[in-house]
Amino acid sequence: MEKTARAWCGRSAIGVVGAWGLAGAMALLSGCAQGDAESAQGEEGELGSAAAAVAPASGDDWTVVVTTAPGLPQDVWMTGHGSNEEGWSGGGSVCLGVLANDLGPTDPVPSFLPGEHATLLTDVVEAGVFGEDGTPVPPGDYVAPGLESDASPSRDFTLAPGEAFYVIFDGEVINSSQPPAFPFPVGSVLRFMFTMDYEGEGRQVVPTTLWVGIPDGGGGTFYVPFLNEGDLMLQAIRN
Repeated sequence: MEKTARAWCGRSAIGVVGAWGLAGAMALLSGCAQGDAESAQGEEGELGSAAAAVAPASGDDWTVVVTTAPGLPQDVWMTGHGSNEEGWSGGGSVCLGVLANDLGPTDPVPSFLPGEHATLLTDVVEAGVFGEDGTPVPPGDYVAPGLESDASPSRDFTLAPGEAFYVIFDGEVINSSQPPAFPFPVGSVLRFMFTMDYEGEGRQVVPTTLWVGIPDGGGGTFYVPFLNEGDLMLQAIRN
């Protein structure tokens, strides 16, 4: 995929998050990923799209827990233990849409299409302090797209070495209440990344961005800032 086409994918996906909901935007990114199979690897696109292998992952041994912040609808539960050199173990789940809130598929929820619910089981594949344990995207200024609601507006943020934490994970779709509304069938494995402000080891509630990983056609992955997740709770401890 040419650099301009890749940038169009990122821009278009950001634009449809509010218009079509999360599933519509991910369907677009799915098409971009298929088209990107013929791309030259390593090109940096606009809007923060970037090849994954900016710097080799390495670093310390960590125990990492990521959950939704206290008092908010709980739809993220994830834990990992390991290092980027030796590998990771752990697990968890992520709910897309309002499945975690026990709302039916036809309940009116702003910015979400009816039936837009799916559950993914997660496996951490890489994590650590940005710029120290790994640099999956270039440092710089980015925009986390928001939903069309006051609860999740777009947010400007900066990734700087030593000042952010990242968690890359695979999510396997194990449940989809309305398959036509969610573009990936049960059994699909998707690549995501969380980036969040980092204030040191321990427990902290921090603004977080969800990125979508798209194959670059050469065995790597580039990431697009996809959604302002709001506040998540991060607990990261070096072992």
